[in-house]
Amino acid sequence: MLVWADLGMLLGDDRHACAARLLVNTIGGPVRLTPHAARRLASDATLRVIVHDDGRVLGSTDAQATITLTVREAVYARDQGCRFPGCRAPVQWCDLHHVIARHLGGPTIPENLVCLCRRHHTAVTNGRWRLDMTVDAVVTVSRGRQRATSLPPHQRRLHPKTHPD
Repeated sequence: MLVWADLGMLLGDDRHACAARLLVNTIGGPVRLTPHAARRLASDATLRVIVHDDGRVLGSTDAQATITLTVREAVYARDQGCRFPGCRAPVQWCDLHHVIARHLGGPTIPENLVCLCRRHHTAVTNGRWRLDMTVDAVVTVSRGRQRATSLPPHQRRLHPKTHPD
């Protein structure tokens, strides 16, 4: 997918930003995107900067993954699959989601990332569910009065009952 977006818009300055456009994977030409949609797409994207002057390309960077392999593997090891309560999707089907969005200053560190399958990642990103995570990786999702919690796999072990002598 290729999106043409103004840096100011991606950083949250909608006043002086040009409208973003989805350039690839569309039928009938470019599709205009709202600032919110452009930021949502960029939240976990591999970014490439293309510097231009009125359409004349002056230079570009190599595509940079925003989540390093080391960080990705740490989150995979901790979460071992989708962390949405009740979901059992394996880690191979998961995206990494920034709990605090990148455009809001959320860092790309394991403590701010959580594994979500594509279905639940879309639901959280689109605002259908709110997701929070504590420092010990307990995930809570909520929507209105509904609330559910997911413990990290290492805390889900069954503890043997102790019997009095």
